[in-house]
Amino acid sequence: MTTTLKQPGPDLILYGGSFDPPHQGHRQAVESVSSLFPEAKFVIIPGRYPAVAGNKLKRPRLSFEERVKMCKLAFDTERLKSKVSVSLVEATLPLPNYTLNTVKEFKKNFPDKRFALLIGSDQFRVFHRWFKPLELLKESALIVVKRENDTKTITEFIHTAHEVLEGFIPSKTYSYTLENVEDSTFPLTRLYFNQDLFPIYLVDISICRASSTDIRNMIQDSKSVPDSWVSQDILEYIKDNGLYSNE
Repeated sequence: MTTTLKQPGPDLILYGGSFDPPHQGHRQAVESVSSLFPEAKFVIIPGRYPAVAGNKLKRPRLSFEERVKMCKLAFDTERLKSKVSVSLVEATLPLPNYTLNTVKEFKKNFPDKRFALLIGSDQFRVFHRWFKPLELLKESALIVVKRENDTKTITEFIHTAHEVLEGFIPSKTYSYTLENVEDSTFPLTRLYFNQDLFPIYLVDISICRASSTDIRNMIQDSKSVPDSWVSQDILEYIKDNGLYSNE
């Protein structure tokens, strides 16, 4: 039996990152969340020069154009192609590519849509160090998925959420409650704020532990990349274009 959420789910789910390269973990995250929010559309947003925790600038190994091409390949599957698009918006925004600016740009262009950001649990742990996290939660919901090597139980996951929130939400100003949502696919917990903040969804599923950094290093060192980490079309594209190689 499925429990109806107190508020409607998102219409547009934004998934940003370096995607240097995109891997199966990225695809699995979208597939899993799509099962929870079947009416939502997804926008993949490669960052030109993404801002990371602490407001530092990340410089991807490949060009923006190469990463966009690979994202289009990675999400062009029978299951996802009608639900997923790849956006070039961060090529037009001021640097660094702060997530808050990207979300505001989308809300300006789609004012009638409800938004959510899709992030991994590793990013959520440092969310309090993002650029203006409180303002970001006033603009968009968060959907957090665990990686395969994240062994925390959902109870520990929720405890981590409390610690993260205490890092930037004034406790005397904002309060929140937990709502367990029974779903036929994956366990879902929702942090429901009682004020003007959008909710945080904690999805209790472990996605592939693939790491873009590890994949780049393996290719550079002429080592085999696990089949479960990168799709064949992405590997062929990398090989055909001599990407991530020292040669």
